[in-house]
Amino acid sequence: MKQFAAGVDNDPYASTPNPALFQKLQGKDLMLVFVESYGRTVFDQPDYAQHVRPRLQQYAAELGAAGVSMRSSYLTSPTYGGISWLAHGTLLSGLWINSQSRYDRLVMSRRPTLNRLFQRAGWRTLAVQPAHTLPWPQGDYFGYDRVYAAQDLNYRGQPFNWITMPDQYTLSVIQRLERPAARASRSWRKWL
Repeated sequence: MKQFAAGVDNDPYASTPNPALFQKLQGKDLMLVFVESYGRTVFDQPDYAQHVRPRLQQYAAELGAAGVSMRSSYLTSPTYGGISWLAHGTLLSGLWINSQSRYDRLVMSRRPTLNRLFQRAGWRTLAVQPAHTLPWPQGDYFGYDRVYAAQDLNYRGQPFNWITMPDQYTLSVIQRLERPAARASRSWRKWL
């Protein structure tokens, strides 16, 4: 923890000029979507994979024909069986956040998050948190321009297992609410 505390306030990009951040992504919209472990399960289990892989290949081809590309990858998570905010903190900070004490120290630090780096480069950043039904004070640290919580998404259906709404609904609402504005406004051409 002592070593972690010594590095958590370090800003490895402090001397990087804003225009130099994410140069290869300039002019592109970027969506970073956290899909919990069940996303990997559908590829590891043959019964699911035989149905899911062809669909993804079809979608990738359709997107490619429209001039859009997609990439997926796996990350090694610092946690399992819940407490996914540690994994989110790891990806967004570049630090290994494998305990609540590290997470608490992170959100009190000055370390820039991936979101804040994208903001410096000119992107508008969003968090879509359909499971959040209470205030999320730690969200301030991560530096989102806008946070959509469950009540902001106007879902009127039944809860989806323990989550408030299905992922497909959440993604469709964000497309409807944010994408037209991103296309219409030159200042919103970029968003994360």
